[in-house]
Amino acid sequence: MIVSAQRFVQPATGVIGSLPTSLGVLPIAAMKPGDCFALPLAAGEAAWLGVLGPDEGLIITAHVRHGEPAILPAVVIGCLRAYLGTPTADGYATIDLLHVRSLSIAHADATVVLRVVDHPTFAQATGQPVPSPLDPGAGFCGRRLP
Repeated sequence: MIVSAQRFVQPATGVIGSLPTSLGVLPIAAMKPGDCFALPLAAGEAAWLGVLGPDEGLIITAHVRHGEPAILPAVVIGCLRAYLGTPTADGYATIDLLHVRSLSIAHADATVVLRVVDHPTFAQATGQPVPSPLDPGAGFCGRRLP
């Protein structure tokens, strides 16, 4: 199974109705002492998770800062399953620093925890460099390279 975190500009409402264009992949790194992983987000930035691989029994749960944990539904696009956020009446509440503490990815007998952290916490807890600033112009615009 392959899991990636795709970044995008967080909308002012904190809610999206459909899959936003990815503005690049975010690093996911093991935190010291290695009991979970860190997903770095900056203010004004949100992410969706892309998953390739077996989906039978896969459950992704968002542990929100205020309220009960919520299981994230998948949006299927070909062989990719995208997890946009927690369901709301208007769409999906985004995965961002303000709303989500962590994400649990459970499959078969294994569970992996992604802590949503700010950039300084990411660098300190993982020893890895922080991601470059979000570039709103970095999205795929429909032109394929030769």
